[in-house]
Formats: sequence, C-alpha cells, structure tokens
Amino acid sequence: MNNKNFTIVCYHFPPSTAIGGRRWSKFARQLVAKGFNVNVVSIDQNVNKEWYAKNFPNISFSTFTSNYPKWLKRPTSLIAKIKYHLTTRVYSKLIKHNVFDSGFRDEKPMFQALEYIHKSNKIDYLIVTGAPFSLLYFGTKFKIKFPEIKLISDFRDPWTWGTYYGLETLSSKQKKFQRFMEATTLSNSDIICYPTKEVGDIIKEAHPKFAKKLTLVPHAYDRHKIEGIPEPESRSGFIYGGSIYQGIEPYLEKTANVIKSLNDFKWNIYSNYLPKVVQDIFDSNSVVFHGFVDERTLFKKIKASIGYLAYFPPTDKDMVSTKFFEIIYLQTPIIIVVEEGAISKFIKENEVGVHILPENIETELPTYLNGNIPFNKDKFDVTEYDFETVTQNFVEVCEKL
Repeated sequence: MNNKNFTIVCYHFPPSTAIGGRRWSKFARQLVAKGFNVNVVSIDQNVNKEWYAKNFPNISFSTFTSNYPKWLKRPTSLIAKIKYHLTTRVYSKLIKHNVFDSGFRDEKPMFQALEYIHKSNKIDYLIVTGAPFSLLYFGTKFKIKFPEIKLISDFRDPWTWGTYYGLETLSSKQKKFQRFMEATTLSNSDIICYPTKEVGDIIKEAHPKFAKKLTLVPHAYDRHKIEGIPEPESRSGFIYGGSIYQGIEPYLEKTANVIKSLNDFKWNIYSNYLPKVVQDIFDSNSVVFHGFVDERTLFKKIKASIGYLAYFPPTDKDMVSTKFFEIIYLQTPIIIVVEEGAISKFIKENEVGVHILPENIETELPTYLNGNIPFNKDKFDVTEYDFETVTQNFVEVCEKL
C-alpha cells in the first residue's frame, strides 16, 4: 500500500450527474487501485455513507453544505425569480465575485473540510478541479497556509478566456478579479493540468512563465465498461446519448428538412431532458426520444448503430469529451455538426467520422445518412486514453515533485 494521500476537491461528485464529477470519480478509483489513500471533498447531496461505501469503496468522503442558492441556477417560483432579479441586477454589482460561480461563497466550509483531513491524515497531493473556478483560488490559499502540500490545479474548463458561467456579463472590475484569481492559482500551483491540448496552448500563450508546470491529463474512458460487448450481427440507425444543448434548434430544423423525405431513417436519442421545441421539430417515426440508460446499455446500442449523430452549439465547439473516446473504441463512425473548433479538428485529423458545418447541413448530411461514413480504425490509438494509462502517467508526474 502506498502511504501517500491524495485529496480531491470536486464540487459536483457522483451521484450528481452535473458536469465535472465523472472525470475525477474515475480517477479517484484508479488512484485507489494503485495503492494511494484518497479523500474526496464535495458538496453535500444528502447521500448516506453506505451509498459511498458501496459505490466508491476505500475512498473517504467529506461533504459540505454549499452556500450557493439553488434558485440562482434555475428560478421557477415567483419569489425565486424576484430573488434572481435582485441578485443579478443589484447584488452582483456590489461584489467582486461572479454570482454565477457556484462556489464563490464556500471558502470557509471547503477550508474546514480540508483542514480536518490534513490534521487527521496529512495531505500529500491536493487536487482541485474547476469550474467552479473559485475553488481553484481557494485551493491556492490553502496551499499558502500549508506549503508542505503539493497542489494540482485542474483547469477542466476555460476560465477567464471562456464564455460560460456568466463570465461575459461581468464588469471590468469583476473581470480583473477573475484574472487575479487565475494568475494566483497558476503561480501557487505545483502542477497545472488540463484535459485538452487547446486549453493548454491558451494557458501557455497567456502565461508562458508557468509553462513548465503544465501537464496534459486528458479526458479518459474506462475500457472495462466497454470490453466484451459482442459485435452486432448488423448495424442500423443513428444514435445520440447525452444532453441536448441550447442553441442547436436551427441545426435540428435543417436536419428535419433533410430526413422528412427518407423512409428508412431512424435516430434514437437518449437524454434526460428534451426541450419541447426540439421534440416538435421531428416526426416521431424518424426520431425516437428515450430517457437516460446505464452506460453499458448505451454502449451496446452505440455499437449496434451505423453512426453517432451529434450537434453542438458554438459555445461547445472546443469540448472534446470522454464520450468521443468511448465511441471510437466501439468503432462507430461519428457525424458531428458544429462550428470549426477543437471537436471538428479532432474528428478530421483522426479520421473517425465527418464534420459538417451548420450552414452545410442540407447539402452535406444526406451524403452520409446511408451509413457510408468514413472511419479509419487504425488512425487513432484510443488505448492511450484509457483511465489506467492516463492515471499512471499523471501519478508519475506527481511523484517527480
């Protein structure tokens, strides 16, 4: 047993399905498998200890109650909408933090959780993943207080150069504070990791003096959940599994125009939330909506499909997620409709499908709906992105500190 201790601060951690938790939940399991002690700090989700023990054996959990009001994410009642209006129009102008950063009021509870762990069983490596970006900044303040720890800051999403989390709505003073937090995080971190080359390149260009701290820890997939899925006797239909993103409605309307004349087109969509405007676009005989299914079931369905048809808005054009590696492992060609960016570059350079610009849907999409989608199974070595391999590479970087 390795006596080194990793503590991972991840705001959303399973059972939450929010973005961010899946990445570090799987790395946490891999670190335990390699003999490390692992603690996880996340927000309280009213889950009992037995659930954690069953689903994440040999991992210790410390949860804290977030001070972020739920109605700021999705106000529904009249009172919540009034509070939302007052917070975003009045209160937000009086503070330096970003009110859409869900961790900005959680420095104290996060510190309390970390201090308890550190005093009980010294933290060797502290990993903080953002967004929420405020947690990255709080992590550096903890590092300053306890300089003996090694701090790994995970820039999972773009920070000051991003468009999410209300960053574009901030005042010049608030943007300046975000840049200060980012620079402080970079300066005090021992390792700065990031999931895609594009994110790393932006950090290098903006902060070249920290280039030696940077290390790529790519999104990874768990091959053990995919191994052993039998080859289907034949493949049919298209599939998509995941969230339906706002901003793709015009793309889907063009797609509906393309498929309305096709008698044998079938597209199965597995998602937890399907806006009515999206459902109204399609004929239910051609496009079938399903709820989420477990990963293994979805993988079987992906492998039995002739293609994975996905649409992303401009804001997500650079988000190369774990899902792509899983689909490639299953050797299902990908059709991606999105603006030029990291995703389109990834698809084209690795020859794992086709990229279609939104404005070309009606002219280019029909070419591939017969299943004749280019896919070079030997071009991209997906085994390099298995969680075991990625974790081992990450550990080797940490142990050199």
